[in-house]
Amino acid sequence: MLDGVVSLLTYHASMHLTTATMSQRVGSRHATIAPYDTFSAADGELFLAVGNDDQFRRFCEATGLQALLCSETLRDKPVARVVHHRELRGGSRRSCAASARDAWAQLTDPSGRPVRSRCVTFPTRCRIRSSCRAQHD
Repeated sequence: MLDGVVSLLTYHASMHLTTATMSQRVGSRHATIAPYDTFSAADGELFLAVGNDDQFRRFCEATGLQALLCSETLRDKPVARVVHHRELRGGSRRSCAASARDAWAQLTDPSGRPVRSRCVTFPTRCRIRSSCRAQHD
């Protein structure tokens, strides 16, 4: 079990080894990727993971956050997106709240291509109980 927990800390260890700083608590947010966190949709919680520049561009285009793409601070700069995660979270929070969770799972950019950022919805207890995977004989 210790091996599994230690393996989850690799990015914290690499930050410490390369910058000689200790990581801080970030909750469900990722310390080196943004946006990568839990957000409230119109009908519940979802986890959004926008992991690279192309996903970030398509996410912004699909959600009406094109102004972020014009920002010299954030555009094509993953490290800057992490540094300015609070600013980015505000826009992402407003966008997520405007739609239902299932809509986020089907998100496409204006040309119809899937955004391909990761969006995971959290099932309610009722949905878990009614799931065929939770049924047994």
